[in-house]
Amino acid sequence: MVPPPLARPVAPPAQASSLWSLPPSALRSIARTLAAAAGELGHPGAGAERDWRLVAESEAFEAWLIRWPANGRLELHDHGGSRGVVSVVTGCLVETSVVHVGDRLALRTRTVNSATRPLSIGVNRIHDVTNPGPGVAVSVHVYSPRLTAMTFFDLANDELRARRTEYLGGTHEATGRRAS
Repeated sequence: MVPPPLARPVAPPAQASSLWSLPPSALRSIARTLAAAAGELGHPGAGAERDWRLVAESEAFEAWLIRWPANGRLELHDHGGSRGVVSVVTGCLVETSVVHVGDRLALRTRTVNSATRPLSIGVNRIHDVTNPGPGVAVSVHVYSPRLTAMTFFDLANDELRARRTEYLGGTHEATGRRAS
């Protein structure tokens, strides 16, 4: 299956529950399709920092191809009420999420690579993502509804504190160094 053209509208899958929010199965399907065609989408960059490129979008979702340098990291954050799916194309990513264990907060770590099932991110998930290296990792991230805000957090002494919120508006740059 040929991926949609770069940053062009794509019709959401028929199983969409609404125009504005796709179910996890639809997000996984989009992520798998784009990951399989990642070589045709081009790479977002080749620098020492994390880079990304918008590769598909509609009113209901957006999809990003992200290049993670070795030891690249996106600190603890949420997705402002959007759900998501991460499919690793090359390399390996480690996700550390904040979970409740009784009345305490704990961290849960998962490794995701091209051989594992795509990582589903619920609307309330707070996590960080790291490329442990040694090489570059490339991943596809699909969000629905489209991202509008991300809050970044600190976790210390069993307390989660919001540090800053980035409001993304309705429009994103097609490439860049924005948190995603």
